[in-house]
Amino acid sequence: MVRHCVGCGYCCSKAACTMGVDRFNLTNGERCPGLYFDTENKRYKCSIYDFTTWKREFGLGCSSSLNTWRSEVKLREI
Repeated sequence: MVRHCVGCGYCCSKAACTMGVDRFNLTNGERCPGLYFDTENKRYKCSIYDFTTWKREFGLGCSSSLNTWRSEVKLREI
């Protein structure tokens, strides 16, 4: 089951999406500069995609058993 994105930043901090890699010319392990923390809404957002309308890649990390961030969305050092 794929859960909806809660904006915890886990997915993007672990691996940039295809669009992020292409747009920012990222290499292995680089953090995507498209990921930012929206302090007003208290969640991570992407400057490339709207998580609410783009479903193909997002939400997979939210379903991962390795994701311990989902239950506590906050600004992190990533």
